[in-house]
Amino acid sequence: MTRVNEINQIFLWTIVSAVGGSVLYVLLGLPRDDFFLSLAFNQIILVIPTFAYVLKNKINAKEFFRFNKIKIVNVFLLILFSFFITPIMQLINMLSLLFSENVINEKLESIVEGKPLVLSLIIIAVIPALLEESVYRGAFLTEYRKIDARRGVLLCGLLFGLLHLNFNQFSYAFVMGMIFAILVEGTGSIVSSMIVHFCINATSVMTLYIKPYLQEAAIKVYGEDMADKLMLNRTLTKKEILTASFGYSFYAIATLMIAIILYTVIVKNEGRWEYIKKVFGQKNQVKNVEGQSGQKLITIPLAMGMGICILIMILTEVS
Repeated sequence: MTRVNEINQIFLWTIVSAVGGSVLYVLLGLPRDDFFLSLAFNQIILVIPTFAYVLKNKINAKEFFRFNKIKIVNVFLLILFSFFITPIMQLINMLSLLFSENVINEKLESIVEGKPLVLSLIIIAVIPALLEESVYRGAFLTEYRKIDARRGVLLCGLLFGLLHLNFNQFSYAFVMGMIFAILVEGTGSIVSSMIVHFCINATSVMTLYIKPYLQEAAIKVYGEDMADKLMLNRTLTKKEILTASFGYSFYAIATLMIAIILYTVIVKNEGRWEYIKKVFGQKNQVKNVEGQSGQKLITIPLAMGMGICILIMILTEVS
């Protein structure tokens, strides 16, 4: 069995673990309305198939997950990158509300409610940055890039989006997953995507904690009705979403341009600019980075896993 087929089986088992973990959570008698505990439980369940794969094949974890050093200056640039890439993610999320329900805001508020800031950061920002990156930009990207780096980046983003199991999060998680994969390819280290992943999630957590103060300030300046619109305290109409998206798009595109410039600087600092140009530049150039070719990335186990994800997403949307 090829490594790609094995890793595709890991994705299928990850989906089975995610679904089975939800059932196990209930069977263990753990509180269903405790989103905080549920998230921590599911994050641990998520990585079990990947870590089992590493142990079974006696793989060098440091090399496999690409825990390589990056330049100190790039750490600061990656933090900046995360802030400049966030608006385009927010715009995509906003547009997704035209055809799906907003499931993340309410869930996040439930998770952090009554919890210390540090604990919320650990559960929502630190643990996902470490574990989710190890699975998607570690295990999956490591194997897929050996066949085709560009298709590997695309597939990693797709799987990252699908495993969120709802259409709202799928839209921006798909794009975010590809960006994280491109970061890892550009720096040669998973540390880069972990930093950006942490910063994006941490920003969301911090926003929730300062939201009451922002709400109070907005009411004083704009009045209660407008403040509710600005703080998204109510469901917006499609017309309001389109109007807000159009205005926000100019800002999102401008910050995206800055993020691209930062990415270029980061990659050049790591001495991998020529590699990135070869892989993502001219068509069909340097397709397989490890000398492997002639293998399909999508096999039956992967298709089955993707199918289960899509079915759950549909059922979640219509329920």
